[in-house]
Amino acid sequence: MRRHRTNPQELATLEAAFNKNRLPDWRAKEYLANKLETTSRVEQVWFQNRRQNSRRRRNELSGGIFSGLR
Repeated sequence: MRRHRTNPQELATLEAAFNKNRLPDWRAKEYLANKLETTSRVEQVWFQNRRQNSRRRRNELSGGIFSGLR
């Protein structure tokens, strides 16, 4: 299966959902999957990646222990 690439409209929808709830339940992911015509697994991975990016940015801004490693 090929990697799903989000388009700008999908990204805006996902970012709005993320800003409302960083940890959506399965119903919210199913709703988004239906709305965006993807699978709930795609939504789950997107939210996992987005949370990790958020943690990484927050850690870098606060001068965390891993901020200089890359």
